[in-house]
Amino acid sequence: MSDETKSQNIKVGLFVLFLGLLLGATLFLVSGSTKLLEERYTLHGTWKDVGGLKEGAVVRLAGVDVGEVISVDFSKKKDRKLMVQLSIEKKFQDRIRRCSEKDMPESPQELPPVSSEARIDTVGVLGDKYVSLTMGDTRCEPLQDGDEIHTQEALDIVAYTKTATEIMSKLNSIGGKIDSILGSDEEAGKASLSRSFQNLEEITLAIKEGNGLINALLYDPSLKEQLEQTLLKTDQTADNLRVASRGISSAVLEVTEGDGLAHELIYGQDGSALAKELQQVAEALTELAQDIKSEDSLINTLIYDPSKKQILEDLQATSNSLRAASEALQNGEGTVALMMRDPTLYEDLRSLVGGAQRNKLLRAYIRRTVEESEKEDASGWETRQ
Repeated sequence: MSDETKSQNIKVGLFVLFLGLLLGATLFLVSGSTKLLEERYTLHGTWKDVGGLKEGAVVRLAGVDVGEVISVDFSKKKDRKLMVQLSIEKKFQDRIRRCSEKDMPESPQELPPVSSEARIDTVGVLGDKYVSLTMGDTRCEPLQDGDEIHTQEALDIVAYTKTATEIMSKLNSIGGKIDSILGSDEEAGKASLSRSFQNLEEITLAIKEGNGLINALLYDPSLKEQLEQTLLKTDQTADNLRVASRGISSAVLEVTEGDGLAHELIYGQDGSALAKELQQVAEALTELAQDIKSEDSLINTLIYDPSKKQILEDLQATSNSLRAASEALQNGEGTVALMMRDPTLYEDLRSLVGGAQRNKLLRAYIRRTVEESEKEDASGWETRQ
């Protein structure tokens, strides 16, 4: 082989290699595999049943693709579980967290933080499986490389579909039994229409021949008058209520804007002092009533002792006598009454007494008369003894 041929073969080989590299780079860029170059970390979770989850399945965080499943193996522990390894992009590590007891709030009123969880979901009803992650609370610490994430058991779509099928089958069976009881649609419609007319006829007969309110409204002429009277009384009551409402409004206006006692008690500056004084007066009256009721006094005797009624009667008689004597002194014609009303009579009597005192003969006569009167009184006293 000549040198020229070798040179051509080398050029062709280099060209083919370049085209292969260009095609690979194009496919690499188109498929979005540039994420393989990003920094990643690994988490793992355990499930009792992964529901057909395979390696390479997508891992999503709140619906966003963040990684993929790198392995699905049985757990090395004898706990009858499967361990799934998840490869997740490092830039999402801060959003995947796990809470511990130290992250719990001290106050019971605060809601506890929530950890991130992994769940196996299905794209559609019978689509591919993928791992769905939830974002954790920012109060918790991010999961590190190799940590275990909390998991939820996968939903068994087949089991739910089977249960739904059984329910639909039972519903169809129940529907068939109901159809057999009611018959065909035409028969059921006729029976229903017949029963409706029969019920309507019974209702009409009960209204016409019964003694109910509807019968009275339709056939009793006196009920119309009673209704009119009731409406009239209702109107009168409404008028009375309106008058009472105006009176209440006027009273409220007087209380709020007037200058009376009620306004002063509620809105006045001295209302509290006045209320306090009224309270003191009430307390004093209460204490006075208790003293009258409990202590032995004249008022207590007059009120609570029926045997002392004679005292009131005597006081009333004495008062009447004093009133009569006072009227006699003011309006009478006796010596004392004339002396009270006529000052000249008093002066004449005074002059007469003064003249008698100056007359020796008259004084001797009076003295003798007094002595004789005293002797007679003494002798009469001795005789009685």
